[in-house]
Amino acid sequence: MALSRRAAALALTAFLASCLAASAAATIVPGHEIARIQLGMNEREVRAQLGAPRDVTRFPRGYSALRRLQYPGLDVDFERVGKLGRQPVVVEVVTTRRGERTASGVSVGSPFSSVARIPGARCWSQGAGARACQLGNPTKRLSRLTTFSSGRNGRVVWISVSLAGTR
Repeated sequence: MALSRRAAALALTAFLASCLAASAAATIVPGHEIARIQLGMNEREVRAQLGAPRDVTRFPRGYSALRRLQYPGLDVDFERVGKLGRQPVVVEVVTTRRGERTASGVSVGSPFSSVARIPGARCWSQGAGARACQLGNPTKRLSRLTTFSSGRNGRVVWISVSLAGTR
């Protein structure tokens, strides 16, 4: 009897460890982060996580400017957002890396049907066989969004997390 309790305890421990490992491996947290880069981080914090970018681009936008740090397969956009302080912060992270995935396993290269099954996903056609799905409320300023886009091949080609109404 003691052996079966011990075996059950070991099995439970192994199961919990695998759950924690799956959670730790999730590098896309919908509405919050991709590759440890969280919405609302400043540039210093991003560079501390990812190092020097391959390129930096600036896009003038009326009253402010969008600044993009480009890393292999990852773009990080910064903008000043009044409610979040004076310093430009991350307003969007876009990945085309296959290694970044959600806790449920959705990544670039996944069949788009796996995205459409995510609870709360709103999906639409973008024409020419491309589709997109989004989580979050795009009409509410500063709400957190996650967008999955597919190509004609029916597979995810990029994933982003962003703040609504900042672009």
